[in-house]
Amino acid sequence: MLEIAQVSDIFGAAVEDAKSFAVTCFDPDASIESGFWHWVVDDIPLEIAALGTGARTQKNVMLTERAKHLKNDAGLFGYLDSGPSSGHCPHRYIFAVQSVKCRNTADQ
Repeated sequence: MLEIAQVSDIFGAAVEDAKSFAVTCFDPDASIESGFWHWVVDDIPLEIAALGTGARTQKNVMLTERAKHLKNDAGLFGYLDSGPSSGHCPHRYIFAVQSVKCRNTADQ
C-alpha cells in the first residue's frame, strides 16, 4: 500500500490568477496501456495550505465542501491504493498539484 505523505508548501506557489487547486495521482506503469489515475481532487480552495494523509478519502474534514473528489480509473471516488499485479515491474506514482484559473461551477 502506498502511503500518501503530507503535501504542503507547494500550495503557496499558485499562479497569479488562480482560483483553486487540483491534485492528481497517476500511475504510468499500470498494466493498461493508458496508465491509471488513482486520485483526482478538483476545486481545492486557495486557503487550503496542506493536505495530510486523511485527505485521501471522499468524506474527510481536511477538505471543504467545495473541493470535489472525482472518480478514479476504477470508478471510485477518493484515492485508490497502489496494487501492482504480482510479478509486475515497480510502479511510479506521479502526484501533481495544479493551479487552476477557474472554479468548478457545476454545482453553482
